[in-house]
Amino acid sequence: MVRVNILSLCIAVLLSAEAYGRERPSFDKYHVVPYGSHLGPGVLTTGQFALVLGSHLTPERWCDAPQTKQPPYPFTICGVQVLIDAQPAGLMYVGPYGINTGSDQINFQVPKGIGTEGDVPFRVCVGNLCSDPLQVPFTNKDILLKAEGKAYVHMPLWVGFTIPFNNDFEYPASPCPWDLGGFQIEVRKDGHVLPSSLMPKCTDVDPVGMLSAMIVPRGVSHRLPVHLYHIFDSPGEYELRMAGPLLTPDLSEVSRTGYSDWIHVTVEPFSDTERQAWLDTVTRAVPSGNTRGHDGELVVSLLAQPDEKALKALLNFLPSAPSPDAAPVRRVLNGDLRMNWTRDCLAPAALAAFPDALLKKLIPPARLVNLRETPAYCHWR
Repeated sequence: MVRVNILSLCIAVLLSAEAYGRERPSFDKYHVVPYGSHLGPGVLTTGQFALVLGSHLTPERWCDAPQTKQPPYPFTICGVQVLIDAQPAGLMYVGPYGINTGSDQINFQVPKGIGTEGDVPFRVCVGNLCSDPLQVPFTNKDILLKAEGKAYVHMPLWVGFTIPFNNDFEYPASPCPWDLGGFQIEVRKDGHVLPSSLMPKCTDVDPVGMLSAMIVPRGVSHRLPVHLYHIFDSPGEYELRMAGPLLTPDLSEVSRTGYSDWIHVTVEPFSDTERQAWLDTVTRAVPSGNTRGHDGELVVSLLAQPDEKALKALLNFLPSAPSPDAAPVRRVLNGDLRMNWTRDCLAPAALAAFPDALLKKLIPPARLVNLRETPAYCHWR
């Protein structure tokens, strides 16, 4: 017993001496980032590639261990470990972040065996020095879906989504409101899946490359408009589910179709007077500039009930009618982008939700032709 105690004391002294003068690894939740994302906190999931950026994440003296680019990935490199819910992650890279940044980077693969849903402790250890445990979000589900706000008949219904294996997917995927980038929303009532609404086909949406999409200032979000798939014209209890492509860990190709759990939504009655008050609020938001968020979301929200009242509100988002003798507008002037993605692209595309007879009733024929001739920078997907 005495020998064991002496041995334990010696080990503790040696470990303390080794750690003397060194700083603990440190980082924050915004720098625990899934691969392909720009900033955390992102939701981690089993098998996902991710990275952590911080300070003192590497040993002072490198042990000349090679970096591993192919699985199986080692759990330790030069004494460095990443522990997620006490499970060691496979390490793909341990070293400096960039050149002369003063920061360190660890690329890792999220391990199997984590059964917790929600926040889990995340730590980095360098030798016997470990960071304080940081709580990071984790899930084993394909897609996390959450209804936002209350739901009413003939009104927009948006759901928030998180897709760990397609984290950069955002809506809208193109200037066409009905383009969900391969994803879809299912709606069921009393255990029966309801038929989807007829999806209009947008014109002038061509695959001309992602550069156009990247340079156009547009409002995108991690929210989907359920009302484009199903118009809720009667109150009651409904369930929603999202499905779509999940990517491989390196995000290079589609791996399989993923599904969210069914979530419950109660759709409540909403009077014509209440809806008109909402439409008036949307209409007033345009000239005042107080859009309370993205203009694009307001445009898509108007499609929850594509009738004459909604079309009159949508007219406020459309580009102004050109004067017959006006010179063509230059979209780029001295490097200044003169573009309005909602006005020039999304709002004209949304006209496809309305019957032709209604469009011709409220919009002169020549004006309607002009609106359907969208600028070239709208033609991307």
